[in-house]
Amino acid sequence: MANLLERLLSPLARAESMRTWPPAVVREHWEESQDYLRRYTNDREARLAYAAEFSRTAYGRRIYTPLAIAREICNFSAEMLFSAEPEITFEDDEDLLERVLDANGLAARLVAMASVVAAQGRGGLRIITDTEVSEDSPLITYVHEHEVIWDERHGSFVVGGAVIIERQYTTASGPSADVYRLVEEHVRGGVARKLYRGTTAQLGSPIKMDTVPEFAGLPEEEDTGLDAPTLIRWDNVAG
Repeated sequence: MANLLERLLSPLARAESMRTWPPAVVREHWEESQDYLRRYTNDREARLAYAAEFSRTAYGRRIYTPLAIAREICNFSAEMLFSAEPEITFEDDEDLLERVLDANGLAARLVAMASVVAAQGRGGLRIITDTEVSEDSPLITYVHEHEVIWDERHGSFVVGGAVIIERQYTTASGPSADVYRLVEEHVRGGVARKLYRGTTAQLGSPIKMDTVPEFAGLPEEEDTGLDAPTLIRWDNVAG
C-alpha cells in the first residue's frame, strides 16, 4: 500500500533539506487553487495580502474593496447543478442508504460543496468513519483541491490519491514553527497514513502517529474491504 506516497517522496528521500513542500509536481496548481478559493470566500484581509498594488501603501489598503462576483457566479453554478434534489438509490439496502444520507445531511450540503468545486475547478469526497459523529454510518467529508495529490494514470484516469491534513499549533510564545502533516493515501481496498513534522516550506521527517493527539487513534494501515478508493474526485463538469 501507499505507492503514491513512495513515488512522491522517493526523489526527496536522500536529505531532509531537499524535502521541499509542497512538492514541485503540485505547487503551481495548489497556489492557483488557493487563489481561486480566496476569490470565492472574498475575505478582504486575506485577499489584500495578495494584492501588492494596494497593500504597499496606506491609501491603497484603505480603498481596497474586493467584489464578490466570483462567489455569486460559483453559487449560481451550484444551484443550477442541483436545481432539483438528486435521486440517490441503492437497491441492495435502501435502509442503509437512508441512514447514510441522514447522518451526512447530504441534501443540504451538496450545493455548498458544489460551490467550492465550481470555485476551484474540482475537489474531493473523502469517506471516513467517526463514532463520535455517527455509530452506524460512514461520513462523507469534503477536501479542497489544494489538500489532495491525485493518483492519475495514463493522463486522465484517477485511482485514488493522498489527502494532506496540516496542523500548526500556537504555544505560549506564539505560533509554533513546527507544521504537522498527516498524509493519508486512499487506494482500492485500503487507506495508509504517515505523520510528518516539518515547517511551512519543508516536509520534515516521519514521526509516531500519537505525537498529535488528534491523530493518535488512527491506524497506519486500514483495510476498507471495498473495490474502490474511499477518495473520489469531483470535477466541475456537467452531470
